[in-house]
Amino acid sequence: MLTLYTWDTTTGRKPIILLEEIGLPYEIRPVDLEAGAQHALEFRALNPLERIPVLVDDDAGTIFESNAILWHLATKTGQFIGEGQESLQVMQWLFVQGGSVAHRLGTYNLLRGRLADPQAPELVRHRAEAGRVLEVVEALLTGRRYFAGQYSVADIAFLPQLRREMAEAEHTGCFPALRAWLERCMARPAVAKGFTLPIVATA
Repeated sequence: MLTLYTWDTTTGRKPIILLEEIGLPYEIRPVDLEAGAQHALEFRALNPLERIPVLVDDDAGTIFESNAILWHLATKTGQFIGEGQESLQVMQWLFVQGGSVAHRLGTYNLLRGRLADPQAPELVRHRAEAGRVLEVVEALLTGRRYFAGQYSVADIAFLPQLRREMAEAEHTGCFPALRAWLERCMARPAVAKGFTLPIVATA
């Protein structure tokens, strides 16, 4: 049995998308971040970092960190992970997304919501860093359909955050390869369901 503790955030949606792709039965246990449910002792026992998502796999134990969950499910099922060199590329991009990309885009979006002055030095600096991330992704996806060759968990890892970022007005008309990739991914039924499935208890 697979039980996913999650909430409606960019990281919280990633394992839902993959679970819908691979077709394994699972239960959702919502962790209401706005109500502070991530700080409850019961949840802290699952993840001492008090962060979602967390997957409890009756066959393997408890796994936290969204990209670790993606890697676990992909290796468990042999799906969306690639083979040989492609598998190494998938792992590489999982680390890139979970590290520098998540941090840079996340920090920029946090500051964009907090700072009223669009020319505040801190915001300008992080805007430039976020733009550099998108330029790197655009260059990578120019001439290829997916991050690591075939559609994989690397794409799922990037999807929610890049989807949110590309919805911002400041990117209108920019990054055509990234937008084409996003359209390809969103055309997959499991991806569309993963973004719209209500995060409510299913048990």
